[in-house]
Amino acid sequence: MLDDLDPAARAQARQLVNELERAADALVDEMESVPSSAASAAKRAELFEVRGYIQRLQQRFQLNGAHG
Repeated sequence: MLDDLDPAARAQARQLVNELERAADALVDEMESVPSSAASAAKRAELFEVRGYIQRLQQRFQLNGAHG
C-alpha cells in the first residue's frame, strides 16, 4: 500500500507532522511554565487535538516515528 501513496502528498504530510510536533512542543512548554493556569485545560485539549492530527497523518501516510 505504501507504493500507492503519492510521494508529493507524503512529503507534505511529513512536513505538516513536523510543524504539528513543534506546535505540540510549544503547548507543552506553555503548560509547564504555568501549570495551574485556568487556560491549562484549554491547552491540554488543544494538545490532545494536535497529537490526534499527528497520529492520523502518520497512519494515513505510513510515516514512521516522530519525523516520518
